[in-house]
Amino acid sequence: EKRDSYDAMAKYLAGVNAGVVFLSLGPRIEDALPFLWRGFKVSPAYTFRLSLEQPEEAVWEGYAGRVRGDVNKARKDGLVADVGQDYGVLGEMQKSALARNGKRADVVAIKEILAFLGNPGRSFTVTVSRNGSALASVLIAHHRSDAYYLMGGHEAGDSRQRGAGTLALHAAILHSREIGLKVFDFEGSSISSIEEFFRGFGGRLEHGFQIARGWLPLEMALKLRW
Repeated sequence: EKRDSYDAMAKYLAGVNAGVVFLSLGPRIEDALPFLWRGFKVSPAYTFRLSLEQPEEAVWEGYAGRVRGDVNKARKDGLVADVGQDYGVLGEMQKSALARNGKRADVVAIKEILAFLGNPGRSFTVTVSRNGSALASVLIAHHRSDAYYLMGGHEAGDSRQRGAGTLALHAAILHSREIGLKVFDFEGSSISSIEEFFRGFGGRLEHGFQIARGWLPLEMALKLRW
């Protein structure tokens, strides 16, 4: 039954009239062979998934010491986390974060993502600020029982601000739990420093697959651009 569903999905995506098709399959999809057979490149992807079906104290105790230390320091320094729908601030911080890392921000794509997710039924933001100035922001999407970290950004600042991103994710985890979600998915990363950061929140390492298929000249052009 599952194989038939995956085969139907692979058949549909193979017929999509697009230059590039790229999709991350969730950890629940264990069989990527139908995609491989239809010409997709299949590669492993890893994520951390944190159970929210436990007391808040247990979630906190599951954090690495450095994460708890960063959250406590951020609070001591007067940083405040606010849950809301502040997509404009998030978009600007995402562009700034990409620029600092030498990446070119796709402004149109960012706007389209935020426009699609920009309602309380699909997502929420957490913005961390001090004295009214925003320092970090994250976007969390949710579907059924799962929350997903999609994007985030922070302002470059002094050492007192380094805990802003940590506090933002901590607040996002607690809010996800408060609204009845059962799992917080960090959406993984193959970048060592980001993986280490996510790992500090105590989630369980799980793997899934990423599939990709595209017109070769276009794939090469995209690689040159990014």
